[in-house]
Amino acid sequence: MKQWVLPGFILIVAVFFSSCVTIHPNEKLIVGEWKPVKVEKFFTPEEEEQLKNAQSQSTGTRPPAEVEKPAAATGNTSFSTTPPPPTPDQGRGGERAGGRNPEAELNKRMQVESRSNMMIFRDKTLEKFYREKTVEGTWKLKGKGSVLVIKVPERREIYRVDIIKIAEDSLVVVGTLPIGGIKITYEKIGDALRDEARYN
Repeated sequence: MKQWVLPGFILIVAVFFSSCVTIHPNEKLIVGEWKPVKVEKFFTPEEEEQLKNAQSQSTGTRPPAEVEKPAAATGNTSFSTTPPPPTPDQGRGGERAGGRNPEAELNKRMQVESRSNMMIFRDKTLEKFYREKTVEGTWKLKGKGSVLVIKVPERREIYRVDIIKIAEDSLVVVGTLPIGGIKITYEKIGDALRDEARYN
């Protein structure tokens, strides 16, 4: 009887751990080579309301009673990395104290992102191709597959990107920076395959 106890216990432990370690379906969908096809500014519903109120005050008109709401995002709809509303330190021309122009910086970042392909690999690493260089990092999904967390060791930076929509051939994400939010729509243009000679 005792000879069956140890193998039975090992089998139970193996089944328990295999049931705990489940792969979210988005982890399979997100692997591939992605090309940006649309890059735009992103505003939360609260920010859109602030903008409408500011515009109505400047023009002296009231916003319509009913405003068409954007389609609900799939997955986690809370934006934990939402940028704060404009602060009183904004001066003329949208410049903040220190001479920075957030609007110009955001537009420049959007142009850069519109030309930057990304490869996400099955081994939880990724590469993003900028004109100047290739940035390498690691990735994982959180928030039940709705938040992509990217670590870039070279820069000692961590990015949290909200996944708004993901499918076999398309990916829509929202990244939030201190200068504003960016929504990027990608299309999958291929599989993410590594050069075995380089990585073995």
